[in-house]
Amino acid sequence: MSDRYANHSNRNRFSQQSFGGKSYNNQNSGQGQQKQQPQSNYNKEQGNNSKLKEITLPYDFISLPSKNGKPEYYYPYHRRNEAKKPPRHDLHEAGHLSGYISYQIKPHSPLVLDLRETSEADGPKEYWLSGSQIRGKLRANVEVLSASYPEFVDDSEMLYRKIAGGKRYKEKIGITDKQGLEQAVRAGYLYRDDKGSFYIIPAVMIRDQHFLSVQELDIINMKSNVLPNSHRLFDWGYSFNGENVLQVMNKFNRRIKELDIEIRELRKQYSLNGKDLVSEYLEKVFKRFAFTENNIGKKISGSEKGIEDLHGNLFLQLKGILEGYDIGLAEKYAERWKLKAHMFHIYELKTPKGVSSFKKNSAPYEKQVKYFLSGKSVTSIKDAASPDPGGSDGVLFNSTNVGSKRSHYLIGEEQENAVRINVPDSILISYKRAYKNIRIGKKNHYDIFNEDGDTSYEKPLVVFYQLEQQDPSKTNDPKDKLVAVGRTPYFKIPYDYQLSELLGEKDAEGIDFASAMFGYVSMDSQQVHDEAVYAYKSRLRFSPIRVCGEIRGEEQEFLLATPQASAEAMYLKSNGREIPTYERSFGNKNKEPNGDAPDSLRGVKYYHVLPKTIPTFPEGSKGAKSNSIRRVYDPSQSPFHCEGKIHFKNLTDVELGLLLLAMNVKLLPDAEKYNIEGKPYYELIGGAKAYGYGKVQFERMEIMLEEQGNSFESLIITPFKASKVDPSLFVKAYREVMKHDSRLEQVDIKRYVQSRIEIEFKSSDRYHVNWSNMNEVRKDLNRKPSGGGYPTDWVLKSTEDK
Repeated sequence: MSDRYANHSNRNRFSQQSFGGKSYNNQNSGQGQQKQQPQSNYNKEQGNNSKLKEITLPYDFISLPSKNGKPEYYYPYHRRNEAKKPPRHDLHEAGHLSGYISYQIKPHSPLVLDLRETSEADGPKEYWLSGSQIRGKLRANVEVLSASYPEFVDDSEMLYRKIAGGKRYKEKIGITDKQGLEQAVRAGYLYRDDKGSFYIIPAVMIRDQHFLSVQELDIINMKSNVLPNSHRLFDWGYSFNGENVLQVMNKFNRRIKELDIEIRELRKQYSLNGKDLVSEYLEKVFKRFAFTENNIGKKISGSEKGIEDLHGNLFLQLKGILEGYDIGLAEKYAERWKLKAHMFHIYELKTPKGVSSFKKNSAPYEKQVKYFLSGKSVTSIKDAASPDPGGSDGVLFNSTNVGSKRSHYLIGEEQENAVRINVPDSILISYKRAYKNIRIGKKNHYDIFNEDGDTSYEKPLVVFYQLEQQDPSKTNDPKDKLVAVGRTPYFKIPYDYQLSELLGEKDAEGIDFASAMFGYVSMDSQQVHDEAVYAYKSRLRFSPIRVCGEIRGEEQEFLLATPQASAEAMYLKSNGREIPTYERSFGNKNKEPNGDAPDSLRGVKYYHVLPKTIPTFPEGSKGAKSNSIRRVYDPSQSPFHCEGKIHFKNLTDVELGLLLLAMNVKLLPDAEKYNIEGKPYYELIGGAKAYGYGKVQFERMEIMLEEQGNSFESLIITPFKASKVDPSLFVKAYREVMKHDSRLEQVDIKRYVQSRIEIEFKSSDRYHVNWSNMNEVRKDLNRKPSGGGYPTDWVLKSTEDK
């Protein structure tokens, strides 16, 4: 382990210089404050009326069992009540069934499977499918059919970042009208000691802020060449309407600064100081015309005509508010907004193919620099080795070049004699889990805790963090607790509502059908000594599944997307007017059961059964790093089927009926009323389900029951015999129980049945999205051919009534 981690106190430090003041920003609003309260014809702020785009996806949902809008599960057994405990494994119980089900799996589409190969000396090769794959499929089916708690849903903490329009997000990280990002979030340097523990040394503040955001335009105008081309966010040699873009932007910028002064003087002349109704109206108008609100940015970036139209609209509203004042004030306000809109338009320029014209791909970096201050402004940033006298040492830093980014971060040197801030294990675990889901280039830039095993850092890492202060009046208090850390000041933070809450509370003492049949182990580590209460062995055993036939696999390329529950517009129910969210409403810091109820989960996800396979990666992306190679077994090329057994012990009639129904929904007596056309039913196994792969049917299901008694024949010769009972009668037993229990009546049988039927999406359906046509649909619906995640105005439309 390097000395820099172990011996922090011996590291050479910069000389300490600290200043106070405000953030450097060359586009201040210039709005002063006011006292007078003239009449105003300002209309109240309007909500976001942008139309949601309802799309269909490769997946949909089966509703959770619920009562009064909240999930409610069925628990036929009890952990402690002797009369309601699940059956024992070691003794046969009267009225219970033991034996096995033999079955065949017939493929009806190509399958993407991981098979195990075996062979004996000079014998033919045999191929096997793990029984656990069928076990997982049938358990998921049983959970839905029996109103059991969805045990294997990934309910780990969901994190998010929402910069544009994210009022609640900004509220949670502490950004307010009086406190900006640079005051709400701290900056520092991450170390690791010789015991492997991580800690942070805070950076000195710059003025009254923990770091500064400095616009790249201003850094370029400093002419210090501190920012090499590889670190620049924009191509400043770009030609805009035949003129160098740097000259154009500086022309706009100079006029904006002139208007700042002129507006400030007029406000002062009319004693407008921000404490009255006019100031409140002005603020609301400018919020409505902010580039991140109400599709304003989209209208501006789309065309310069959009700027002119919005400019005229803004001027009329400002003129009405400032009636009785100098008309020039409204004109100057509107002109300044128009100039900023023109700058925004240039920043957002796209080619006809949707590629950024002005913005360029830049790499993350952190660079030692020397910076110079004059009053409230940064006047110069130079290389650390600059011979110029004075200045302060620091680091110029940037992480990503996301579309909205215009600035670089300037961080001060380390504080001397600062109290070390330890990184707790809970933060490490949460960060590493989030890191695994990162899908952008330069991922190792974010690997601050060595998740990928890289321990070759040559210097401490710049990080941003937040503390939970025990006493706000104290600084560098050892009792302060680290609550967030990251490589950008815009952290990913937990949603207000998590899946564990939205799934509903699980009965700690009850045992549902799925747990009673498939077994369980309690997660309560304090009670594991009581095995009879906190663990229960499965009464089902799935044998390996033999593949029969001349099977031949071929490698094929796939884009295998992994949908995440954090896609709230897809996983949560929508009211058709607003995007559903895991957030509480803006300004509501505490949970209010009646005033701010969370949006409901759509239910348990399933993939649609498609009539035929579709392209497995986007056009033109063959060989892309994001694609995977999988082995495909196509029954149309080499016919095959699979054979397996499920052994069961002490199942009730109802439980055996559940298991059979989970294998073949056709056994349900009234299934046809949800399938008027009489289409066949299928299950999906293996990978690439979204592309129409994995379609199978369970066939030739034969129930063999264990003979009861102690005779030689029953024990040795014929321990099992074929059941003379139609399997549908066991299913009927389950259905009867379901009809007479209100909780089982909540099972969405209709949706379950329909999820097993083929559904066709025509190529002409411009609102259907699959992983291979995502960019095409983006371009068609949003005029944006690429990007991460779903567009913010997309919401899932259920196919239930299709």
